[in-house]
Amino acid sequence: MKKLKTPAGKGASVAQQALKSKLDAGKQNKILKELDEIMRRITDSEVKETAGFLFPAEKTDSENENTAKDSFQAYLESANKLFTSLAQTVEFNLENLN
Repeated sequence: MKKLKTPAGKGASVAQQALKSKLDAGKQNKILKELDEIMRRITDSEVKETAGFLFPAEKTDSENENTAKDSFQAYLESANKLFTSLAQTVEFNLENLN
């Protein structure tokens, strides 16, 4: 479980910082690669089943309309929710199941 906490926290941090910034195409690509690598580390871990059920809830139509204009922004918001939820769940499990 501890192996998921660090990459999940890093993924949330990267996504949150990117959401606050105005990024050109080159920087967007760098962020996408970094988040992809973090996701790969999580899915390749031996406790990846923990991450499997933590996908963000479906967005409403109005939320989809707002983010459809900027797919990078939508991806960052989704990644932020996923990594934040995963980090919180891992932390909860570490504190309460050990």
